[in-house]
Amino acid sequence: MADGEPRFAHAGSNIVLDFHGDPNRARLVVFSDGNHHMALEESVATFLAANPDAEDVFYATTPPGPLVSALKKGALHLGNLSL
Repeated sequence: MADGEPRFAHAGSNIVLDFHGDPNRARLVVFSDGNHHMALEESVATFLAANPDAEDVFYATTPPGPLVSALKKGALHLGNLSL
């Protein structure tokens, strides 16, 4: 999130565990279909350490079905948030 941009957060609210990073700023995007997010988190950190020019990585650890549906329908609904 860029400096000065409005931000609203409430502890315990609006938690989405399958999306990591900023998809708008990411220079590398990774989609993973399994429950191996801990290994992916470590792999991304290792990649960024070896490739600092990549700067930002976005990764999603969700089954492909919801992502394919979102692409087809043009929106992804996360609780009361629609992207």
